[in-house]
Amino acid sequence: MPLAILQIVAREQFFDELQLFIYLKSISDGGLVMNRTVLRSAAHYLDCHPKTVKRRLERLRERNWIGRFKCGVLILRSFDTLFRVENVRAYRTAVVFRIEYLKNFTAFVVSACIGYLAISQKSRLFKQRKTRRPGTKSGVPIPTKRVFPVYLPVACKYIAEIFGVAISTASEWKQLGVKAGFLNVEKQFQYVDIDNRLEYKRQGMDDDHLIVYRRGKYYRQGIDLVASLLTFKSRKKPGPLKSGQMPKHNIWIEGDGSLSCNTLSYYEEIMKNRYNK
Repeated sequence: MPLAILQIVAREQFFDELQLFIYLKSISDGGLVMNRTVLRSAAHYLDCHPKTVKRRLERLRERNWIGRFKCGVLILRSFDTLFRVENVRAYRTAVVFRIEYLKNFTAFVVSACIGYLAISQKSRLFKQRKTRRPGTKSGVPIPTKRVFPVYLPVACKYIAEIFGVAISTASEWKQLGVKAGFLNVEKQFQYVDIDNRLEYKRQGMDDDHLIVYRRGKYYRQGIDLVASLLTFKSRKKPGPLKSGQMPKHNIWIEGDGSLSCNTLSYYEEIMKNRYNK
């Protein structure tokens, strides 16, 4: 599943809609008739009311993630098409998704976003190490990315700034990922020799909100160390279609963003023959 799409969903709190979108993709080949059976099945699997499914479906259609032919068949856009719909750069970083993750879908999305903030530091550290000059104090042999620590710092404040959420929400996202088994988080505490928090504040420290009391002592809480348990990969670049081959889960969009009339007629005829029995 493309990371860019998950980041959009996290920023705009579009979790439930994407969950429905993925569920419908899993039970179809890109075209779907939303009848009463499918509606009830989706509501049962996603543990919500059928009216809730209808509302989420309508929001997906408003966002153009789902199209609809005159014959009533719904078309689930491909991820490559969603890049164009959302006007984002189609970079290839993706997260491996399994259908059982639908039960903890919000946790999966936020864990993928937080986990990438951790693993992306390895590439940055690798580039920094590679550009250091030999013979200097820091000029050590260039290691592979696997040599770097599994746990890397990801601050709640940083998550909050990137995704436009409160710091408390960012902390809740980490907890969701840990409970679902998608993240490992190690807390960092530094001992502070004080008798109470007020004394620390009187010393002119402006980070007294980071002071915590544990087992009869005061500690300063540092940045959490995060390790992702999800698998990140690069999506394969879609190649040209063979003669007569239909793109799966996809509707090709012309440069002006509208559907080609020939393409529309071709798909509509296919969907009529397949679903209108």
